[in-house]
Amino acid sequence: MKLIWRVQPVTFGKWRSFCPRGWPLAVYEGKELSPAVHLYCDTEYSANAVKNENHRPIKIAVADYGCDHKKHGTFRWLVLKDQARTLDGAKSIAFAFLESHPKFQPNKKEK
Repeated sequence: MKLIWRVQPVTFGKWRSFCPRGWPLAVYEGKELSPAVHLYCDTEYSANAVKNENHRPIKIAVADYGCDHKKHGTFRWLVLKDQARTLDGAKSIAFAFLESHPKFQPNKKEK
């Protein structure tokens, strides 16, 4: 299993204060429309905040593809109890969780 991490582009323009930059989102390799992990934080994402660890704890949400599809749709977001202090820590927690819980991953047949 390989995850591809993406970060939202930097916001600019006169209304940028109303659109804070979001934290990274991971998708499964080869399945760009299948989100795997979403990181979020109360602090706006910036490279400087990540580098200096000048942000609130990072929350980790994992896409559950093993849910009841009639009730929840294609997947549902589940927030892990663990929070990370660093971006690398959040990525490693998410990857370890998905490796140990393969039922959360989408079927191999889906694209």
